[in-house]
Amino acid sequence: MALTFYEQDLDVTKQEIRLLELLPGQSKDRVSCVLKVISLQDGQTSVPYEALSYVWGEIEGTAPIQVCGGDFEITRNLRAALRRLRHKDRSRLLWVDAVCINQRNIQERNDQVRLMGSVYEKASKVVVWLGVAADDTKETVEFIRRMAGDNKIHWTPQKGHMVAGGEAPGAIHGLQDLALFVFFRRSWWTRMWTLQEIAKAKEVVFTCGKFTIPGEVMNSLVESFFIHCPKCCTNMNYQSSGVDALPDLENRMVEISTIERLRKSRQRQEFLQLARLYRHRNATDPRDMIYGLLGMSSDLDDGIINYRPSVPETYEIATLEIISRIGNLDIFSHILEHEFRGGKGGYGGGGIRGLPSWVPDWSEEYKFTTLRFASFRQEAFELFNASGSVPMNRVSVAPGQLALDGLDFDEVEKFGSQRRVANMEENDIYGKWRLLANVDKSPEHPYVGGKTTIDAYWRTLCYNMSVNEGKEATTEDRMLHDEWWWGAILSESRPSHWVYKQKQRENIKGVSRMSNIIASCTAGRRFFITKKGYFGIGPAGIVVGDRVCILFGGKTPFILRKTLKQSEMNSDMDFEYVGDTYIHGLMGGEAVKLMESGELSSQAFTLS
Repeated sequence: MALTFYEQDLDVTKQEIRLLELLPGQSKDRVSCVLKVISLQDGQTSVPYEALSYVWGEIEGTAPIQVCGGDFEITRNLRAALRRLRHKDRSRLLWVDAVCINQRNIQERNDQVRLMGSVYEKASKVVVWLGVAADDTKETVEFIRRMAGDNKIHWTPQKGHMVAGGEAPGAIHGLQDLALFVFFRRSWWTRMWTLQEIAKAKEVVFTCGKFTIPGEVMNSLVESFFIHCPKCCTNMNYQSSGVDALPDLENRMVEISTIERLRKSRQRQEFLQLARLYRHRNATDPRDMIYGLLGMSSDLDDGIINYRPSVPETYEIATLEIISRIGNLDIFSHILEHEFRGGKGGYGGGGIRGLPSWVPDWSEEYKFTTLRFASFRQEAFELFNASGSVPMNRVSVAPGQLALDGLDFDEVEKFGSQRRVANMEENDIYGKWRLLANVDKSPEHPYVGGKTTIDAYWRTLCYNMSVNEGKEATTEDRMLHDEWWWGAILSESRPSHWVYKQKQRENIKGVSRMSNIIASCTAGRRFFITKKGYFGIGPAGIVVGDRVCILFGGKTPFILRKTLKQSEMNSDMDFEYVGDTYIHGLMGGEAVKLMESGELSSQAFTLS
């Protein structure tokens, strides 16, 4: 059947959009609506409307509604939303992407998705549809409203609770059966597009079945959570399938707070910063893992939105655009463990085959802890500048290939066992790394990058970062490292050892901070030594013979691997990208200085 209501083309120059007029009806009546066209241009938007933020739901489970007198198939979740949001006695004007955009017309889809930020920004209200109510939704909403209404109420009923102003009452029993946790695990909270839809909103209301929660109430709930749960209400013990669910709830609270700050400030952020914060979210169309962030990005605009190229092509185009726009290779640190591509083991499943090694796979699903450690490294690497002030020279040689200038500095000679994310308590890995580096046998042996073996080793573990954020490690940090190390080995061999207990009491905050830094720097990585004797922490997939290279525009050295198609007749070097790395003594442009003194020569690297 021809969709006659889409016959009128939308004028891109006028920023025209369609609105859905949801006609009145009773709860069991068929959903009926008509479409009208308006302009979003300044001074033209005279009709107030609301924008719906929702999850499409299963595409296979569609249901019919009536649009302009004809049948139109939508997902059951959307039909449930429209049925619940419909007024009994008057029409309601909404923007709903699945109906207001002709999804079969790729050009219109491209144009309208580019306008989505403006659509949500100019809506009088954004209505969030979380889904149909569950048996415990009423109890959960009551709990949310009560906790948000009085931040002196505790989240857990335990004795001795104190807050500002004196002792406060214990919480109501609203957390049975993980009701609150399940509420915040609904699909809407995990989708990429919903970020922009809330960040752009003037006003927000959350709807779950017949229950509603104003946005300001949700924000007050978050405030209450952080007043109590890190301090007094520490005995919360959600258990879901044997897994402690509290960290997930805390992550959700942090995210709501962050998005609310974005909404109020209306400030945009760099694309890679947004990707670092929200990569754990997901999208039905893998291309939306990029497109869903553009409305909040300060350095990458929505002009690249195009649903015609394939997913691999889209990711490659976006990578080239990001490199070109920001003028450096920071995006390479978002390529997570090359060896885990294509679903072969590792942290994620599935993945997109056929991607060039230098292109991040934004569709890959990773565990939250993996992304958290990756985010730490990405932020830490901002402190370094391995390629000095030499500008990046990027050339797209052919589809799937990227040519970059740089230095072929060294090669991997030996490496240790991987520090697995799944077993972060396994401290004996560090003992094996110390043996590999000859730390205990020859601690004062000169290190190739300056000073001694022991100095280079402990600084490598923490990326030479101090417990005082943003500063280079000092002798005081060396003491914290030593206390951490002796505590780690003594806790495994003799947990009651008096020396260990004494160390715990001394500098406990500093030692804990150093422990967290080392854990974050080494999670999922390997310690390795180069042929020239440099110490490094790099990707799990490194092998002996991998090249240590400085690519101009990169803040870190990179591990590259020669490809099989390399031939003796070919003067250009073809490589695969393996990963970023910390190498002690190469993070501040030392290799570039050797080039400037004539000891090294730059060359072209073709990545595929």
